[in-house]
Amino acid sequence: MSVLGDRIYSARIAANMRQEDLARRIGYSRTSVVNMEAGRHETSLATIAKIAKVLKVHPAWLCGWRARK
Repeated sequence: MSVLGDRIYSARIAANMRQEDLARRIGYSRTSVVNMEAGRHETSLATIAKIAKVLKVHPAWLCGWRARK
């Protein structure tokens, strides 16, 4: 898994959401969500933003980015 995939998975589980639920809410197939979580899918910033909004997390957190000090 990738950082993005791990974090999508973690946030989805924390939101008590199935892969099918997330896929439906972002307009993708369940297979696409499976591939995103497994790190086998290049995910655009627009899609990351959609996922973050649905899962109520910050897009930067999903990507594993850290704030500068």
